[in-house]
Amino acid sequence: MSSPLCIVFFGLKIDGDPDLDRPEFDELMAAARQVGLKSYSGKLTETAEKSFLLVGAEIGFFSAENATELELSLEDFQQLIDSVGTKLESIGLHQPPMIQIQWESDY
Repeated sequence: MSSPLCIVFFGLKIDGDPDLDRPEFDELMAAARQVGLKSYSGKLTETAEKSFLLVGAEIGFFSAENATELELSLEDFQQLIDSVGTKLESIGLHQPPMIQIQWESDY
């Protein structure tokens, strides 16, 4: 059992069916790695009917067991913004990236 977790990414969140979208998620995760992006897949709860995939730049994982705070300068964040959009486009994801904050329950 792990503690509840708050995941923060700059990029895209893709919702899906945990049973049907696994191959698609795996392909996107591999493509993301090839261009230097991070990805994270999960579910809100163990029995959730939807899964999600975050693709972009990992800003942090926050919980009692992980980081509890983060400082990110405007200059560093601007560099992150500039690079993530270009990299997402290169793997065929054309939606504008956003800050993604995702909660995962303790399960």
